[in-house]
Amino acid sequence: MFSAEKINFTENRAVLHIALRNRSNTPIQVDGKDVMPEVNAVLGKMKTFCQKVRSGDWKGYSGKAITDVVNVGIGGSDLGPLMVTEALKPYSKGGPRVWFVSNIDGTHMAKTLAELNPETTLFIIASKNSPLENNIPVILAMLGVWYINFYSCETQALLPYDQYMHRFAAYFQQGDMESNGEPGTNGQHAFYQLIHQGTRMIPCDFMIPAQSQNPIRDGLHHKILMANFLAQTEALMKVSGEALEKLLPHKVFEGNRPTNSIVFSKLSPFILGALIAMYEHKIFVQGVVWDINSYDQWGVELGKQLAKKIEPELESNAPVTSHDSSTNGLINFYKTHRL
Repeated sequence: MFSAEKINFTENRAVLHIALRNRSNTPIQVDGKDVMPEVNAVLGKMKTFCQKVRSGDWKGYSGKAITDVVNVGIGGSDLGPLMVTEALKPYSKGGPRVWFVSNIDGTHMAKTLAELNPETTLFIIASKNSPLENNIPVILAMLGVWYINFYSCETQALLPYDQYMHRFAAYFQQGDMESNGEPGTNGQHAFYQLIHQGTRMIPCDFMIPAQSQNPIRDGLHHKILMANFLAQTEALMKVSGEALEKLLPHKVFEGNRPTNSIVFSKLSPFILGALIAMYEHKIFVQGVVWDINSYDQWGVELGKQLAKKIEPELESNAPVTSHDSSTNGLINFYKTHRL
């Protein structure tokens, strides 16, 4: 381990805990490269950041100094920092309070958040979701922000080119509150003219498996499906048209319509789960950018509570006066017209 041999043989990786504790700065060679300059650079950033937080130079979003730090993690991302923080408590006087919550313990997290002031709380999310430049949910979310905030797009299309996914778009229509989700195989004959030639820009996510679940006629059907998938994304990107004056308004495609092509190996349980997680995380990231609590549903819960109150009032034919005039009118109209 100390000579940086790749003793993690299943992943063919060196075990580099030693590099983090190599304060003598002795070079540690991995694949012919000394890893210590990069390690020292990261440790230096950590030290500078911690000093800014403890001194009050690092402010919260409203300009107030940080008083509390919440570490959200699981497994080693929770247990390791918790152990160190507890062990070094005598050295932490004068700094912010530190809280630890596991990202699977929603009850503990809710209780912790209730005690904190968001203006003076720093959240640390210990996660292995990819660097931002390679993080697909983040990229999708940022594309959505880009088209909605800067191009005033009001909708988005999800277009799975796989009949087994024909309810996928409807599911995320509810999840993302979007409006144009349809199976690409059917939608191609319904609303594509709107996407190609409408006055509104509609970003589209096209999805297709590389392998069919039912390779009919040696995969001919899936090949045709793939050809349509590729043709539509190309057509949305490119400018095309026929220069016949009378047909011009109907034949010219302006192009430059945004699409994402999401091609996966085969629609398996794992792949479906990955696609669902990708869009769920995309929704969350956009909520963070827009300052929306994407997965809060107090409005829905309020509706359920009101429904429990209204339901017994529908038992009799007596007029109702316990609500606002509009709701009273609707309930009483229903009572006088029901069978």
